[in-house]
Amino acid sequence: MRFGLRSFETSGKQRGLWTDAFRRYRRNKGAMLGMVLLLLIVFAAIMAPWITKYSPFKQRIRDALSPPSASHIFGTDHLGRDLFARIIYGARTSLKVGSIATGIACCIGIPLGLVSGYYSGWLDTIMMRLVDILLAFPGMLLALAIMAILGPSLSNAMFAAGVYIIPDYVRVARASTLAVREMDYVASARAIGCPSWYTIQRHIFPNVLLPLIVLASLNLASTILFVAGLSFLGMGAQPPTAEWGIMLKDGRLYLRQAWWPAVFPGLALLISLLAINMVGEGLRNALDPRGLARGR
Repeated sequence: MRFGLRSFETSGKQRGLWTDAFRRYRRNKGAMLGMVLLLLIVFAAIMAPWITKYSPFKQRIRDALSPPSASHIFGTDHLGRDLFARIIYGARTSLKVGSIATGIACCIGIPLGLVSGYYSGWLDTIMMRLVDILLAFPGMLLALAIMAILGPSLSNAMFAAGVYIIPDYVRVARASTLAVREMDYVASARAIGCPSWYTIQRHIFPNVLLPLIVLASLNLASTILFVAGLSFLGMGAQPPTAEWGIMLKDGRLYLRQAWWPAVFPGLALLISLLAINMVGEGLRNALDPRGLARGR
């Protein structure tokens, strides 16, 4: 009976925390603006076949480098492909890239951080030294080394971006676990003989989730930019994929003749990163335990 009452009280507190965080998030005008922009980008990516009648791959050489007009609102690229179609289809690619790369880092980094922080000792020392080795490499250099081994492709670029941000999740999960494992409810779970995996899953992971959610929302933007940079260097997505980094790479070659093939993909990337960062900052402020404690 006590266990049921305790579970009810805990779930009630968690519901109150999330309700208060949502209320705080709604009061943040910048975060709400970022959310609206992000939802519009997601909507455009999902509805791309219905928004534009043009294929992002079909070439019309006679229309190459046509300026923005009623028929091509963003103009065309050097192969006569509709830029608006390529940009909204490129949103699909960029969102997929950011989500998968962040997911790879979460699936590997969070369990390692939880185990490292919970057990400590020699296991923690080994994991932290491996993390230090990864952090010693500049991100782009590490990614290029991975791409040199695996070969240039969008899937390999996502993997490289995920590997690059794994240390972030290991360190955040470990630091949060070190604080949570000293709490009374974790000591009680150990005292009644709960297995370590159950204690980590049931008592520690839910209580270290907030900073990890914020980190994932902020890393989504950085991974999109990171993979776009790899594509710009020719190591990420390959033609004819509709991807903003490739479009910037191709467009810069024709800046003297036509500005639109480079400017519009750059603006799409800028607005997307701005929207995601605004959402991430809003989440960080809304889920800040100090702010929640003050009830702001």
